[in-house]
Amino acid sequence: MKKNIQTIKVAKKGETFFIKVTGAGTLDNSFLLKDFFRQMIAKNFESFILCLEDCPYMDSTFLGVLVGISLRLKENFDAKLKLTGTNKYNLNILKMLDVTNLFNISRDSFFDISRNTIKFPSQRKTLKKKIELSTLQKAKHIRASHYNLMKASPACQMRFIYVQRLLSKEIKELKKSPRNK
Repeated sequence: MKKNIQTIKVAKKGETFFIKVTGAGTLDNSFLLKDFFRQMIAKNFESFILCLEDCPYMDSTFLGVLVGISLRLKENFDAKLKLTGTNKYNLNILKMLDVTNLFNISRDSFFDISRNTIKFPSQRKTLKKKIELSTLQKAKHIRASHYNLMKASPACQMRFIYVQRLLSKEIKELKKSPRNK
């Protein structure tokens, strides 16, 4: 059985960052992506192209992170996160959650769009995990990403309200635990 290898690679050309997600977009790699964007937005970068051509699916936590990133770009720069190489499954999820308006979406890969100007493999870095998140940090991260979805779309409010309640309850319990103090 082939293991799902998840990587996030980043290249920069001019003022634009090109980010490629390989493997599923899940809780496991969503915090890394969120942290990268947080740092770059803090440095006033506003142009990002996220390639999803090798991302077969995204879970709700990863989607919530993407929505949160796009909301911050809109708030800070009146910009949208550009998604390229978006497969039919991921596009349908974005439509079902009614969040497509938050992104500039293309089913084409940015490699096709800029094949003569971007040589993605040449000057790139792979984002690496810096720390392991505690159970409490993961629960807070999941809750925040689902809150982003609920904030962005009425369709998500009904879908994720119980997830929010469950996570809030779990966070409260985890805070009581001596391991999380």
